[in-house]
Amino acid sequence: MTRPTVLYIGGIGRSGSTVLADALGSLPGYVSVGELHHFWGRGAIENWQCADGQLFNNHPVWRNCLDAVASAGPCEPIIDKFDRTERLRNARQKILRQIPEALRADAEKYRRDFLKIYTCLRDQTGAEVIVDSGKVPLHANLMQQCSGVDFRILHLIRDPRAFVLAKSHPKKSLGASAQPFEMAQAGTLRSIFRWRQRNRDIYKLSAHGRYARMAYSAFAYEPADAIGTALKALSLRLPGDIADRFPDRTFERRMGLSFSGNPNRLGQSIVTIRNDETWKTKLSGPKQALAHFICAPTLRTLGPC
Repeated sequence: MTRPTVLYIGGIGRSGSTVLADALGSLPGYVSVGELHHFWGRGAIENWQCADGQLFNNHPVWRNCLDAVASAGPCEPIIDKFDRTERLRNARQKILRQIPEALRADAEKYRRDFLKIYTCLRDQTGAEVIVDSGKVPLHANLMQQCSGVDFRILHLIRDPRAFVLAKSHPKKSLGASAQPFEMAQAGTLRSIFRWRQRNRDIYKLSAHGRYARMAYSAFAYEPADAIGTALKALSLRLPGDIADRFPDRTFERRMGLSFSGNPNRLGQSIVTIRNDETWKTKLSGPKQALAHFICAPTLRTLGPC
């Protein structure tokens, strides 16, 4: 049987990854599943709401994925799987090319679990490509090393000044059992250094597998061109009518599997892609200058954003 193909969106949150994933998921043969590394925590344990309105644990697709992970042998408690994920994540935030001996068993179980989840998603949806908007370097790093998955990374890059502004304002979402909560905020310096580190870490993975970059501004202005260029670079199938897929920068969201990500994934079926440049007027001049100064070397490596 062929390996499941995963198009993994790398980068950092509040950078347009949800709308990009949904745009990709609107293409024939593609399905967007949200931030899959949250499968245990926000999914099985906290029971977040999916984009189609169903709670995770009530959704037939996700129920089948849970069954698939448990089908190979004795069912490991979900909380143990979540704890293992957190141990891996907290052990080292940077890229793990050499997994510490104490964590290798955890890492191997993690790969096996997500191989089963990706395979189950492919089999249930019939999709050729699973779009995972997780953005987490560690997950990408571990799955790059999984021979059972055809794992390709699309690195989405947004202006750090836009990220700083986004993180400075509260944003409401729906969390456990569809209860409202506010997404985390962060100060200017914390946001700047997080943007720099996360994008550096994703870029390092370009040396170990199929990788392409996309500037959010290019996607927002000409989504068909940006997506077409990225899919060609990643050797993924390109719909013949790609040029007509996003009239007036709009598209119709499909499937509704996503249970984690920007709250904009909930609700509207017709989505408009916007290039939000409010940072130019709402972020103070000194904060703009600081973000540009600290992130400039990384931007020179990554290119336009």
